[in-house]
Amino acid sequence: MKAAGISTTLFLFWIVLIGTWDPKPLAIGAVLCVSLGWWSARLVQEEEGEATRLTPVRLLALLGSTPAFAWHVFSGGVQVAIDAFRPTLALEPRMVERATGLEGRLSQALYVSTVTLSPGTLAVDSEGQTTLVHCLSERFAADLDEGTIERRIARVLEE
Repeated sequence: MKAAGISTTLFLFWIVLIGTWDPKPLAIGAVLCVSLGWWSARLVQEEEGEATRLTPVRLLALLGSTPAFAWHVFSGGVQVAIDAFRPTLALEPRMVERATGLEGRLSQALYVSTVTLSPGTLAVDSEGQTTLVHCLSERFAADLDEGTIERRIARVLEE
């Protein structure tokens, strides 16, 4: 049942993206969305056998947070470029360990992926609720301390 809800949500999003009712792209999208829906439903199974409830509403909320994440990546990339091209080279690489309050495997995996995609940070290791992160400077470590990424993920996947 979860796979059907995820597949339907993905297919509706696909229709919006392609903007046409041409049968060929619709058929390709249907096959992809059913495959991704089935795979996603299997992915969210927790070790204890309980599933993270990734409902269509939560999936849309996750997609809705994409513009904020895109702005975060863009502004962080600009900051990395400014720091890298300064004559004094303002980079001070460091390893920091961050514990999160995220419970589920999917939530933790999304957190690690988001940290890795964020400019100036790279998730090096993750065990349980603790993630080891390489940061280019204290500024990027401070961004992790704010907990914005963690709060967004928790709001979508754990509430």
